Parts: sequence; structure tokens; C-alpha cells
Amino acid sequence: MKTAGPFKLFSIICGCLLVAFVASAGAVQAAEAPKAPVVIKSDGAKMAPVTFSHEKHSKVECAKCHHKDADSPKACKTCHDIKDVKNNAPKIQDSFHKVCQDCHKAEAAKGTKAPTKCNECHKK
Repeated sequence: MKTAGPFKLFSIICGCLLVAFVASAGAVQAAEAPKAPVVIKSDGAKMAPVTFSHEKHSKVECAKCHHKDADSPKACKTCHDIKDVKNNAPKIQDSFHKVCQDCHKAEAAKGTKAPTKCNECHKK
């Protein structure tokens, strides 16, 4: 039986390392969600602030809410302004209501317990 020469062995090892590097480079780890609930409030809002728990929403893909930066989430107000449409991003309240209400209604329609009334999220 003929053994592999040093160049062939070196090539095989390099090939394996290259495959391992490419495979690991494709694995992106998402940022860890805050452990404490986040209080969402707007100055001058008519309704009470909303306390949002990332933990309760852990089965929801981060990109569902953090649609532009799911791998390194930033506060919504980074892109969404309180008073105006900014760079084609809807006002923050409009964005929250669209994303949250659509998801909650869809989950409730499937029989999952999800708040669908204003005062179920905006608790005094």
C-alpha cells in the first residue's frame, strides 16, 4: 500500500481547515436579548407605557421586530422617530402598532393567548 506524500497530506489538512473556517464564518450569533423588561413610552402619549418582555417573546425571530439589524439590535428610536416619518421609517408608534397588533391578532386567531385590546398592553 502506498502512503500519501507530505504535499498530499499538507493539502488535505489545509482543505479541512478551509472548510472548517468557511463553515464557522457563516454562523452568525445574534445579540443576547435584555433580561429585564423594556418600558416603551413616548412623551405626550395618551396611553400608559408598554412594558415589553423579550423573554415572553423568545419564540419570535428577532428580525420580526428588529427587521434591519437583527444580528446587532438597536433601540427602535434609532430609526423610527416619535413625531415624523424619518428616512422612510414610519413613526415609532405606527411601527409598534403595526408589528405588535398584527402579530398578536394572528396569534390569537391561532388560539394562542395574546393581548389584542389596548389596555392589555398599555396597563395603567
